[in-house]
Amino acid sequence: MHGVPVRYHDDVSQTPTDWLQSEDPVSSTGRVNREEATMASHWTPMKLLLALTLVTSGCSETGVSKTGAVGASPGDDDAPFSTDWGQWLAMTTYEGKPAITFYDRAQGGLGFAIGTVTESSVEWSFEGVDGYPDSSGLDLGDRGTYGSLAVDSAGFVWAAYYDQGAKTLRYAKRHPRLKAWKTGIADVGDGVSPDAGRFSSIAIAADGNPVIAHHDHGAGTLRKARWNGTGFVGSVFDAGDPIAAGDTGSDEPDTAPNVGQFVKLKIIGGVEYMAYYDAANGNLKLAIGDTVHVVDDAGDVGKWPDFAVVGDTIHIVYQDAGLQQLKYATGAPGTWNISVIDAAPYTGADTALYVEAGAPKVVYFQGRENDMKHATLADGAWSSRMLLTEGAVGFHNEVIQLDGQSYVGCYDYTSRSVRFAKLD
Repeated sequence: MHGVPVRYHDDVSQTPTDWLQSEDPVSSTGRVNREEATMASHWTPMKLLLALTLVTSGCSETGVSKTGAVGASPGDDDAPFSTDWGQWLAMTTYEGKPAITFYDRAQGGLGFAIGTVTESSVEWSFEGVDGYPDSSGLDLGDRGTYGSLAVDSAGFVWAAYYDQGAKTLRYAKRHPRLKAWKTGIADVGDGVSPDAGRFSSIAIAADGNPVIAHHDHGAGTLRKARWNGTGFVGSVFDAGDPIAAGDTGSDEPDTAPNVGQFVKLKIIGGVEYMAYYDAANGNLKLAIGDTVHVVDDAGDVGKWPDFAVVGDTIHIVYQDAGLQQLKYATGAPGTWNISVIDAAPYTGADTALYVEAGAPKVVYFQGRENDMKHATLADGAWSSRMLLTEGAVGFHNEVIQLDGQSYVGCYDYTSRSVRFAKLD
């Protein structure tokens, strides 16, 4: 199941552990700490001095107003941050605020933003991370799709994402005090034409270091890359299983392995869980630690999975790709109960599962009208409703909870920006 490790390191040197023990780069004598000043020069500040305001009211539609512009003079309202930002949205919390990474489609880069939430709005402060033209105008490449986001216990923000030109998995980490980024290659793929880094999912492992799951498109495998203190070490986790034509009685050629798309990685109680799609076999798989289980193999199922573990019970939502329905599996390996949440056609992509007051709830995409839907499990039955309907919404859905309040974020294909709202 596990392949030969491949190592990648920072583009710049790693920060010493004792560097984080000081609150600022000034020593007790009042002099600048030389080590910190030297290390600080290796971090690249990417602040873009922009905020957008997204007015929200419950789960009603939101408007967008620009309150700043990149590189613009005061009073210059003609230069937007971007004309198309928010695809491949990833969202978490950072110091009690929403934090997002996203793909800037207009500029081919990975962006980051921290939101300030009020009762009726959220104002985003943006930073460019990777893929944006540098100060000399050099375009570093098209980077930022298939993104994911996590924050470690020391306050470092970690992002994983795909480099479309190099076809590699990249990572970025943000210093908690310098507010600046380091970027580098996290993993590459196998095969004649390597192409890894799609569907990245990053989480902080039990040892406090980030681990990234991602799909190797070139080899058709699921890979993991682990941070070892100086760089990432990547290897194959699931090589998949081919389908032999003789097993099906078909005259078609054998189907090569293709596993790991739509992977979702979470660390729960120190245990690494991954839900993902086996495209060759049309199955939903769940890995618990190093053991892989098939959850559902009825038809072509397993795209867009998300899951939660409550006590000893695992809850998984996912799309039945063949029937275009949203499905639900609950239980544990060997004792799955499987049902349909929403049988409406063209339903079940971009799932975001969360648990509120013990009840599983899910936000998902409804493709017939390009809307966002919401479903809740109560008294053993699922009930669904439309959540956001104006424009083409519900792409790349993410849910976070702040001070007991749940919020949803998604890409709005009509406004070409992020929609953010309270979940009632």
